[in-house]
Amino acid sequence: KIMIAYLRGLILRAESDRVIVRLGGIGYEVFVSALTLPQLGHGNEHNFWIYTAVSENAIDLYGFLTYRDKQLFELLISVQGMGLKSAMRMFSAMEGRSIAQAISDGDVVSLTTIQGIGDKTAKNLIRELANRMEPLLSEVEG
Repeated sequence: KIMIAYLRGLILRAESDRVIVRLGGIGYEVFVSALTLPQLGHGNEHNFWIYTAVSENAIDLYGFLTYRDKQLFELLISVQGMGLKSAMRMFSAMEGRSIAQAISDGDVVSLTTIQGIGDKTAKNLIRELANRMEPLLSEVEG
């Protein structure tokens, strides 16, 4: 099993939901959230914690600026009904810490303001993950 877990490279191109990161002469397409894009600059070098999603048709890379956000993403997609795209939409609507806080607090209202997250999904996230948010809310980056 070969998984890409981390990339550091030059941003060659940025689009609405992805960047092309050059590393050692290879360009990797990395999906990022809408909140991450403004923090990146064309021609700048950045670090990404990567979640590698392997399917029958593709190998997709999802990039996060902190390891904590990558961990939260992995927890989100472990919940029934929460796919990769829905989880990225959450990160495009709210910072990772705010998502974790809303889940920890049982804040259905905040979660359902995110496009594609309905009442049922928000309640599933809270039920399955609320007791797992504390390490993601600590001040120390894990």
